[in-house]
Amino acid sequence: MLILLIINLQVTSFINTVQKACQEASNGKLEAKIVQDKEFNDGISDKIKAEIRTSKAVIADYTYENQGVYFEAGYADGLGIPLIRFCEEKWALNKKGSIENAVHFDERHNNLIVWKSFPDLEERLKNRIRNILL
Repeated sequence: MLILLIINLQVTSFINTVQKACQEASNGKLEAKIVQDKEFNDGISDKIKAEIRTSKAVIADYTYENQGVYFEAGYADGLGIPLIRFCEEKWALNKKGSIENAVHFDERHNNLIVWKSFPDLEERLKNRIRNILL
């Protein structure tokens, strides 16, 4: 089964952490994929929407304020696909001054994983996957 990972920055250690958490939480049944890593000929928005529709869940990274994440997460939410939302604490505090300001006001009511380190992200993501998907 697929979990679609919507991210802002392609940092290898970050991507590896998320992919490892998905694999370990599901005993190898879930695989995190990034649309940009696939070969396709359509427009990127069409491809992302197609991947969201076939995903078991969507993992959305709100770090760095990529506006596309809001569109893609909203699309998944509208389809009733579970969303796992997170943001890096260090970025939120440095850029926005508080966790509350890190995401747009209409997303603040959602349960957001605010992670401090890669091991913290991995553990919290594994717990979230186990609790909502398995």
